[in-house]
Amino acid sequence: MAEIVQTNIVITATDTEYQVPGSLSVSQVVAAYSSQIPGLSGYQASEEIVTREGIGQVRVITFRPKTGTKG
Repeated sequence: MAEIVQTNIVITATDTEYQVPGSLSVSQVVAAYSSQIPGLSGYQASEEIVTREGIGQVRVITFRPKTGTKG
């Protein structure tokens, strides 16, 4: 399996995307960037690994506001 060379962080609530070098987990992203990205720790996260031509393996972590009803 190829090494993950980049992590893309996608925030759907603000339609923004960040690229950081290396392979970060969801918890590492939250710990490192929650002070810079408002609401990050309260979002629901999903992730996938994709191959991007010219880059290689990329982990894409998508953060979305939690939805649903209480109770």
